Amino acid sequence: MTAICQTMGMRLMGGGTPSLSPASCSSERSFELRGMFKWVRKTLIALVQVTFGRTINKQIRDTVNWIFCEQMSVVYISVFRDTFWPNGRLAPHVKVRTDTERIETKERAQQKLLDNIPDALTNLVGQQNARYGIIKIFNALQEANANKHLLYVLMEMLLKEVCPELSAEVDNM
Repeated sequence: MTAICQTMGMRLMGGGTPSLSPASCSSERSFELRGMFKWVRKTLIALVQVTFGRTINKQIRDTVNWIFCEQMSVVYISVFRDTFWPNGRLAPHVKVRTDTERIETKERAQQKLLDNIPDALTNLVGQQNARYGIIKIFNALQEANANKHLLYVLMEMLLKEVCPELSAEVDNM
């Protein structure tokens, strides 16, 4: 858990629990929080961290542990197997989409995302900032090379969690 948090860029506080500051920093950048509203939001976050810090950190720990638990690993492997080998046979090649189909799919996905902005986010940062931030994050996730890098980093983290002896091998290289 500690290695995962460090790899994800979360700072560890004295007790070894992850701090929420990376999430707070990314929300500032994504949702363009400036001026008086930024000060109010930072004060609110500080209050929440002091009041519910252990609860939030425990929730994060529990969620990460659940994501990497044995039962979920079985689910991931089953989904992978069923996707690539449905009914025990190699899946047929999928038809290549045209550029027009790709653009239409991208626009529909962005619209669905904008139609389903959580109320808590809208109430916290305002509707205009929430829409702008969601669009900013959506566009950032359209970068193919960045997505490949993210996938590689996540796969490396997963392999290091599943096979800790790989970390020692990589360190010796």
